[in-house]
Amino acid sequence: MISEGENGYLFDFFDREQLVERAVAILGQDNRELCAAARRKIEGEFSFRDNSLPAYLALLQELSALD
Repeated sequence: MISEGENGYLFDFFDREQLVERAVAILGQDNRELCAAARRKIEGEFSFRDNSLPAYLALLQELSALD
């Protein structure tokens, strides 16, 4: 889901020092491209219209054909 440095940053949940380093790095840089890349990833992979809606419509058509 997250590509390091491309659309987000990963860190060990239990490593407080690493968390602080990541937070300081994020606050000290321009993150517009990183945020845009994250948004594209989420919208591309989790779009209701593009991913879920066709499956729901197909299921409804299949169920209506059973009647």
